[in-house]
Amino acid sequence: MSKDRKTSLTFEEKITVAFMHYVRGLHQQDLAILYCVNMARVNDACQDIKRACEPGTTADIEKMIREARDVS
Repeated sequence: MSKDRKTSLTFEEKITVAFMHYVRGLHQQDLAILYCVNMARVNDACQDIKRACEPGTTADIEKMIREARDVS
């Protein structure tokens, strides 16, 4: 069963990917395979979530939520 490669991750997928990488210790390349995306998309997601969790970044979180709503 082959899946078509996606070009982006949803907002929820970004959060899940970052959690699985940072908390559960899964490698980004494995997550890219599981989500059928380029590894750069996984890295971008991890970096976005990491930045959003830093103190004083509420503007970034609001921007990510707006972007997620626009895509949906």
